[in-house]
Amino acid sequence: MLKTFDRNTRRILNFPAVLPSQDVNPATLLRSLVSLSHSITLYQSESFATNRRNARESIRQITILSMFFNEILALDVAGLPDSAMLCFSELHYSFQKIQFLLEDCTRSGARVWILMKSYYIAMQFQSLTRAIATALEVIPLNSIELSRDVNELVDLVAKQAKKATMEVDPDDDYEMKRVMLILNQFENQFEPDPIMIRRALRHLRIDSWSECHEEIRFLNQQISLELLETNERDLHLLRSLVGFMRYCRGTLFENFVFENTDNRLVGKANLDTLSCLNPVDFRCPISLELMTDPVIVSTGTIPPLMTLLSSSDPTTQENAIAGLLKLSKHSNGKKAMIVHGGLSSIIHVLKNGVKEECKQIASATIFYLSSNQTTQTLLGEIPEAIPGLIEQIKTGSSCGKRNSLAALFVILLNPGNHKTAISFGIVKLLTDLISTSQKPEIVTDSLAVVSALAESFDGSNRILKDSSLPLITKTLQTSTSRASKEYCVSILLALYNNLGNQVVAFLASYPDLIGFLYKLSTTGGSQASKKARSLIRIVQMFHKTSGSGLMAGWDSSRITTVRSC
Repeated sequence: MLKTFDRNTRRILNFPAVLPSQDVNPATLLRSLVSLSHSITLYQSESFATNRRNARESIRQITILSMFFNEILALDVAGLPDSAMLCFSELHYSFQKIQFLLEDCTRSGARVWILMKSYYIAMQFQSLTRAIATALEVIPLNSIELSRDVNELVDLVAKQAKKATMEVDPDDDYEMKRVMLILNQFENQFEPDPIMIRRALRHLRIDSWSECHEEIRFLNQQISLELLETNERDLHLLRSLVGFMRYCRGTLFENFVFENTDNRLVGKANLDTLSCLNPVDFRCPISLELMTDPVIVSTGTIPPLMTLLSSSDPTTQENAIAGLLKLSKHSNGKKAMIVHGGLSSIIHVLKNGVKEECKQIASATIFYLSSNQTTQTLLGEIPEAIPGLIEQIKTGSSCGKRNSLAALFVILLNPGNHKTAISFGIVKLLTDLISTSQKPEIVTDSLAVVSALAESFDGSNRILKDSSLPLITKTLQTSTSRASKEYCVSILLALYNNLGNQVVAFLASYPDLIGFLYKLSTTGGSQASKKARSLIRIVQMFHKTSGSGLMAGWDSSRITTVRSC
């Protein structure tokens, strides 16, 4: 009864479910439901790299309902009322879609794409859970002779499904932001932090050359499909992800090559990698002999360098901080700097560097060191860290501004650091940069930091109080940078999520805003498109509500205040 689809030909995140025929035999429909439920429950043993919480909740609900279907099969199903048959058909239709969704979430080679589509997937789980709840509420359980236990279970599932909120797992959301940050680094010709990349790959459970290769092959297939359908919306993200995975394959797993033997990928040491090393690099500059015990990061690189940071000689200080910058990109170097109290010394250079170049290198070093939540917290606890970056954004060179903006963006991924940045006037500074800077890349970087701040209530509130909302809306309408437009949409949606009616009334007062949002929903990346569509629905609902006179739920007193900004 259930049409089968080849997982290799069905397009991912496409759910070609078929609604059962109205004249289907009741027993046939229920047996198919039982079989479908069993197929879904088998995913309990599958490994979900992402979207684990939503997937397991759906599986749990369907596992309980399978007992319900089995018990009904033991009854005289020919006498089931038409309303019950209609509900079973709807459940069958929803279960098909859930099975397709679970299949995609566990699909080999699609892990990074599924991660980046987590918001869309969560929305699908939410929609299907609501459909199950609706169907269960309509089923006339009183007219079906069920055991008391099963009746109570069905009632419980119906209530839970109705109240269930299928949201993106916080860990997935954090890793999505991490991947987007890495992609932005690639686009801005910033050397990515290997530690940050490894954390993202560890979350996705990609830990070999062959798994990277599978991801690349899948992403290339998706690009071909998008090209055939002339769909530009996801092409940019897909191509960026291909570049990211190729970098991982060639850089993180470069010490192995793989041969296809009996349809299996077999790894062996890559001797070519060793033979290409230049012996001159390992020759002692004094004795001219090959070094047998060269000094490397783990045995000597970092405490002596840190002592040189306090030097009054410009060249010495610059060379020392430049050396630490290189070492901050590697795990051992990063750990050694933190263990030996390097954060305070680097921040001292940021604030009091002998020359401007030392300050801008220090801000870049802070960026690489702040790639994990622990370091973000430590930096937030150092009184001079955030003020030092803000001062560099105010007075530094163009490169220093960009380095500091990037570092501050990563630090503000930890909401606990928002209050400190806000207290030092970061929002006003950023809005001034957005409105006056002649460099598009600085405007984009500034918008990125505002978007990070907008994720918290304190940040959103400060943005509103500093009269930044009109500027963000104007930038969305006038900027020629796609990245800037996408950050503007993220900011506006975050402001609405945190402040609600205080923001939507202002957005609704811009007659041309819907048109710009529609355009971005078709040309932007997947996340920007989703956020643009959400804003469209919010503004349209406001117009509908205000047009029908149902204004009690809106805070109209705020409209005047916002417009006067």
